[in-house]
Amino acid sequence: MIWGTDATKIRRPLPDDPLFEEYDSARAGGSYFIGDNAKTRLKIGETSPETRARLTDWLIRERSSGAYGIAPKVLIEQIERASHARQPSIHDKVNQFLQYFADSSSAPGAQVESPPPVGALRTQHS
Repeated sequence: MIWGTDATKIRRPLPDDPLFEEYDSARAGGSYFIGDNAKTRLKIGETSPETRARLTDWLIRERSSGAYGIAPKVLIEQIERASHARQPSIHDKVNQFLQYFADSSSAPGAQVESPPPVGALRTQHS
């Protein structure tokens, strides 16, 4: 949904708000609720890949903070905030990378499966 890739619809609607549907997407880091207005905004291509990446970062942070008893809600406001957010610094990216491995490992020295590359470079053949 966010990235134009398959997302699995989990249920419809959100118990207290029938305009929201829940989706699960590996690329977006898990499940989230999204309203019709935000879906339309994402579908018509008004959002850049950078904004989508920042929205994905926001979803991951919201889930890891435990701020929600359920999956986070994506509203147009979150898309707007993501479009104006600063690009993460190299320091932030390294910290996120190390946190991923810390969360993925059960013990020091344990084998960790690396995630698939997101935004991997694609080559075009002439």
